[in-house]
Amino acid sequence: MKNDVYITAAELVTGYGFGTAPCMDGLFAGRHAFRKITRFPTEPFGCSLAATIPDYAPPEDRSFLEPVLEFLAGSQIRCPAEAELFFAATLGEADRLENPENRWTADTLFEKALKIFHKKGGILYSGACSSSNIAMARAASMIRNRRIPAALVVACDYVSEFVYSGFASLASMSPEPARPFDRDRRGLVLGDAAGLLALASEETVEKYSLPVLGKVGGWGITTDALHVTAPDTEGRQMARAMRLAMGEACAPGDVGLVIGHGTGTLFNDEMEIRAVNTVFPEGIPLVSTKGGTGHTLAAAGMIQAAAALEVLKRRAVFPQTNLQVPASGAEFLVSEEVRPLEKPRILSLNAGFGGCNAVLMLEAAHA
Repeated sequence: MKNDVYITAAELVTGYGFGTAPCMDGLFAGRHAFRKITRFPTEPFGCSLAATIPDYAPPEDRSFLEPVLEFLAGSQIRCPAEAELFFAATLGEADRLENPENRWTADTLFEKALKIFHKKGGILYSGACSSSNIAMARAASMIRNRRIPAALVVACDYVSEFVYSGFASLASMSPEPARPFDRDRRGLVLGDAAGLLALASEETVEKYSLPVLGKVGGWGITTDALHVTAPDTEGRQMARAMRLAMGEACAPGDVGLVIGHGTGTLFNDEMEIRAVNTVFPEGIPLVSTKGGTGHTLAAAGMIQAAAALEVLKRRAVFPQTNLQVPASGAEFLVSEEVRPLEKPRILSLNAGFGGCNAVLMLEAAHA
């Protein structure tokens, strides 16, 4: 018998501010969160924008993300004590790269997260920009297979000078607000973000009378095995991951929306448009959160999951922020207008360095 995986809580910190509501309000209003970076000099990079958390600076003796994780831990969520921690990050404490122990800073941040969320153990996932979707998929799989009763999935990354300079060296960043799936897109814009999602089995939901926001209906993870940083622009393995997430019981006509990775780079958006048109030849609404939140690396899928829950709640799709002219192949997929959600299932797509594709299917609680 299928063991459904329920989403019982979600919370975010983004360039819109602390809390999920400011982010969702910004996305549905078609308003981006980009601003000029002030935390480090940007003159050498040829661009200066990022979706940084407004009016936020950590104490000098703490890493950037510690207070952000404490905010998430202190938010009013109900999560069983036995829930295991699934933690997603790329570099983690990038401002502590020169730590005295000479340790990997994602590992040091993970240890702090265990203390902040009062967990004895957990798993760290660092799958580049697919990290949070991979972590959520793994947690959902373990719940469905009755290996654990519940999970707390936490993801975070922020705009550091180290990461900013790396993307600048790839010539992948835009000097203007990112325009995912736009014909004249010029690249990505980075963003700060952290978020959590609480998952639980049906038995656990009933045992603790937990609220239900939606379900994780399926997942698919594939690898292009093509290039370290560039995707397969044909989108073949992304299309396969989408089909795996839908499974045999769900047809393309049962899905109402695709939330794409949608970075605003030439190759990523081309790949996703082709993959979406392959799986949905009759067309489907497509949108990206990154036109508003920026590319938040390991936290990208977490924002998309929270956005999917909001779309299911409102039964409406937020507009594509900054869209001017749809890219070739996306003319009937993307829109600058709010659209109705016709079917209560959403695919959320992530693509990461190394050619990793991770897709979740998120559903209404009674889909």
